[in-house]
Amino acid sequence: MMLKDSHALQKGGTKRLQTLLSMVRHPVFLSVSSGILLTLSFPNANLGFLAWFALVPLLLAVRRAQKLSQALSCGFVAGVVFFGASMHWLTYVSAVGWLLLVLIESVYFMIFTGCLYVASTARLPVALRILGTALAWTIAEFLRSEMPVFGLGWNLLAYSQSAYLAFLQFANLLGAYGLGFLMVIANACAVEILGRGKKRIRGFVAALFSIIALILIALFVYGQWNFSEEKKPGEFLRVSVLQGNIPQSVKWALMAKEKILEIYEKLTQLSATEQPDLIIWPEASYPGYFNRDVQAERITKLAQEVRTPLLIGGLDWVNERDAYNSAFFIDKSGMVTQRYDKLR
Repeated sequence: MMLKDSHALQKGGTKRLQTLLSMVRHPVFLSVSSGILLTLSFPNANLGFLAWFALVPLLLAVRRAQKLSQALSCGFVAGVVFFGASMHWLTYVSAVGWLLLVLIESVYFMIFTGCLYVASTARLPVALRILGTALAWTIAEFLRSEMPVFGLGWNLLAYSQSAYLAFLQFANLLGAYGLGFLMVIANACAVEILGRGKKRIRGFVAALFSIIALILIALFVYGQWNFSEEKKPGEFLRVSVLQGNIPQSVKWALMAKEKILEIYEKLTQLSATEQPDLIIWPEASYPGYFNRDVQAERITKLAQEVRTPLLIGGLDWVNERDAYNSAFFIDKSGMVTQRYDKLR
């Protein structure tokens, strides 16, 4: 009797394990996993190292897709999870705007996974599959950043490496797109290793691991070399960046205006003690129309007081129908010498 019970328990445990494995391998689960890993790669979690394999579950899901619609749905699910979570702060500005933005941005993930599925039908060599995956991701990122009107370059994959200054130095060669390209190559190599299952060949696996290691080492070495390279004094600019942490709910409240100005005045005076070449305020940090507000004179006098140029964000009033989200440059004599209006 005990033997039968033991056999039944073993059989039940095996069945539960198979069910669990089936769930873990399900395309939806894999897509959600990639969305979560990508989210954790960015603030607030800021675990940038996760981005080096965050796309692996999504790539595996696309590889197991039976038709194009399944591959597209995988990209959509991953995109909704990633953009929905990483840009949730937009709900403080506009919940509807946040939702629309999440849906629009997720379309580019669908473009990426759709391209991968179409390419998978061609049965390309491993090297071309890896390069093709990285190229498809880079094209999708470029489109979602540079597309007229709808372009939005937020949360590109390379931005996840903000905590790793050595890696970021590569951006001075090929920008964020180039660094993201290398990161996707690492993800694609990992997928090729896992996708082989029990048919892995030692030399093949070693080669793919070597590619990942080479990318990481090359980025680190180049970053360290870039740090150590001697620069001319004129190539350095000492910058102070301020953050007043003004809640969105009170940012434009008339009663809060004086308090907001006091916060930024004190932060400016404090940062000036370290003698920066430039002090930068956040976007739209001035609580009013800077070019029409009588209190704007306080800021120009502040630049004179600290003897440091200021770059501040504020609204620029043109007429009753037109206003711009602008950046104003105030030189150390207190003169507003330049203005830039936000394009998108």
